[in-house]
Amino acid sequence: MLKGGYEFKTASRKLMEIHSGEPNINCRSSRLEINNKGYGFQCPKDSSFCLEVLELVNYTCSYFVDLKNQKKQALAIDLQKELR
Repeated sequence: MLKGGYEFKTASRKLMEIHSGEPNINCRSSRLEINNKGYGFQCPKDSSFCLEVLELVNYTCSYFVDLKNQKKQALAIDLQKELR
C-alpha cells in the first residue's frame, strides 16, 4: 500500500496483518494484536476502519465467512427450488 489515507468497509469479519511498513490505524471496534513477525488487527463484519500509510506497507487481508448463515441461505435456496 502506498503513502496516503485509506478507508476500508467490511461486509465480513476481517483480519489485516501488517508485514512491513508503518500505518496509523483508526478502528474503534478492532483489537490490535501484536505478534513476533509484525502485527495485525481484526474488524468485525459491517464495520469500517481508516489507515494512514506513512511509508510503504506490505499486508495480508483475511476474510471470514459466517458458515451458519451461509448454510441457512443454501438451504433456503434448495427449498425454493424444490417448491417450483
